[in-house]
Amino acid sequence: SNEISSTAAAGGAWTMMDDDGMKNNKSSQIVVVLDGQQEFETNSRTDEKNIQDGVNTPAVFMKVAGKIPVYFQEDWAAGIGGGLWSTGRAMASYFSDHSDTLRKQLLQQQKQKGIGLNNQNAKLSALELGSGNGFLSVCLLAALQASSLQENDRSNNNTTILSELAVTDIGKDHLELMRKTLHANKHIVSASNKTDDEKCEVSVVEHKWGEFLDDDTSGVTSGADNKGESSSSLEMRVQRGTGTFDFIFGSDLAYRDHLHAPLITSLQKFSHANTISLIGVTMNDTTPAFFTSLWEAGFGYERLGDHWMEPQYRGTNFGFICIQKRPK
Repeated sequence: SNEISSTAAAGGAWTMMDDDGMKNNKSSQIVVVLDGQQEFETNSRTDEKNIQDGVNTPAVFMKVAGKIPVYFQEDWAAGIGGGLWSTGRAMASYFSDHSDTLRKQLLQQQKQKGIGLNNQNAKLSALELGSGNGFLSVCLLAALQASSLQENDRSNNNTTILSELAVTDIGKDHLELMRKTLHANKHIVSASNKTDDEKCEVSVVEHKWGEFLDDDTSGVTSGADNKGESSSSLEMRVQRGTGTFDFIFGSDLAYRDHLHAPLITSLQKFSHANTISLIGVTMNDTTPAFFTSLWEAGFGYERLGDHWMEPQYRGTNFGFICIQKRPK
């Protein structure tokens, strides 16, 4: 069987299944909000000439699903997150090579959420932790754009899976690089559907793991519960820790032991019972202590089979870990 369940948690466990070949050419409108300011709202086609708008435009780094070019330029001067580490490359390839599977699983998440909210058109929210450069978020959006729907999934007439995506990290230089990457990929962050219910808001947000703004925004708390009402702003919901997300992802996050506690605090804040987190790790620098701490914090986890990775990453220390809260 090609089916792999991420955890033993009931309901919403990430399950990877082979696709049967699906087709859907619609794409959704994506509005980019950079630090609270709407930066652009485009209808660019997914062709290369469309974004050759200046001498500083990054080169094509990869084509997601062999279809959609992703423009990206590493900038190590921005800091450790300015470059693309091997695990990030592996996860980008996973999004690209298994875009139909990714969409299919998120559709299952969407259906579960709709049942819980009694709303068949419920959309999902996504969060990237420790983005550094915005590359993985762009690849996720491209993969969902490139993927298709099986004939029996078209009946829900619901082509837009995500309603919002928060792309997070810390540091002025990292945040600027994340904006640059999003802006260079306006053909992905774009729209062919202009109706309000098809929009997906993408926001670059500063978030330091384990730290959240007080209700009065005058300071931060370390993992303390916020008692005020959630802001309507995606940025403020992230910074206050008052919003949860359906899909959380990131790579090379737990590479130092001192990062484990704050990272897990953020996962606790941003996860509801059915949230799926998918993180890429290198076992050389992600110690067993991280997984012990995850379990003690109430999470279950499971490593995906190597066959989901490109051949050069199989049988190595790279791995994709699915994380979900264990049922109480």
